[in-house]
Amino acid sequence: VRVDREKATEAERRYKAGKAEGIKEGKAEGIKEGIKEGKAEGIKEGIKEGIKEGIKEGALATARKLKAMNVMTIEQIAEATGLTTDDVAAL
Repeated sequence: VRVDREKATEAERRYKAGKAEGIKEGKAEGIKEGIKEGKAEGIKEGIKEGIKEGIKEGALATARKLKAMNVMTIEQIAEATGLTTDDVAAL
């Protein structure tokens, strides 16, 4: 009976050790995958924001030129560029 109990205890110990190792490896793999996905999402968002900022800078540059030409009202420039009248007036 003692030998059976020792075998059961040894098997339980190995099971627990294997389970702990599996959890540890799973967490490491999950973290690695999360970092990879986070980087990809960050790059995607960065590109999107960069494009958005570039478009706004282009509209501001156009508005500056139109305002300097003094051929359109602030409201017309705002409508043509998609900027607010406050943005155009501040140029």
